[in-house]
Amino acid sequence: VSTQSTGTDIRPMSIIIQHGAQKKTIKTTPNKLLAEVLKEFCSGFSLDPTQWYLEKANKPVDLSLSFRLSGLPNNATLILKKKEANSGKAAIPIALQLPNGRFQGTFTETTTLWDILVHFEKEKGLNLTQDSGVDPNKKNSKQVVYKQPVVMIMNKEISSNNQLRSTDLAQLGISSSGSVLRFMHKYTDHDAKEFLHNDQKAQEEERREKQKEEDLRKAKLEELASQKAKELEVGWVKKYLIMFCSLTA
Repeated sequence: VSTQSTGTDIRPMSIIIQHGAQKKTIKTTPNKLLAEVLKEFCSGFSLDPTQWYLEKANKPVDLSLSFRLSGLPNNATLILKKKEANSGKAAIPIALQLPNGRFQGTFTETTTLWDILVHFEKEKGLNLTQDSGVDPNKKNSKQVVYKQPVVMIMNKEISSNNQLRSTDLAQLGISSSGSVLRFMHKYTDHDAKEFLHNDQKAQEEERREKQKEEDLRKAKLEELASQKAKELEVGWVKKYLIMFCSLTA
């Protein structure tokens, strides 16, 4: 039974996604991004969401929109489609809206929000990821604290360094049509020097883990290639043996 209250819409909502002959209903909320709906569906079928998109009436759906702003009706059926091979390399226009200005650049869908901030830091001489200061809202405080970078898109807020470094444009559903990212700082309770020191260590650990994953991926590919080469070699040997036997019979 659907329920509705004044103000916040709490009616149960869902989207039906069709993939070939398979259909699955994904529960959603008004503020849930369609990119998150796609990701949830793909996780149930061991699919990489960055390689797929959703379509309605033969037109791609803007995955960066929330369900509320998408204009889709409740229980709408969307079709899962495979992206073209080189779509992930397409240039995506991004505008970073700061309280005192706007900067524009182009990136690929695998670019993380953190990398975008670092890009504008270097290009425009800004301090977006390592800023600090005394919180003016705390009277008599002289502690220099870390100012947390925050990125907002639609109603979604990404407000931790780990999230910024692990969230890319594809995960937010931002496609070649581009988007505006709103940026702001929030004062934290963390001592600036201590936080930045620990954050630097965390980044180094992340890089080591990514390198391990990459080395493991390469090792698996090399192993598969070696196995394939051996299979081909055995196949040719068998073929020549059969030919030899047929000629000497």
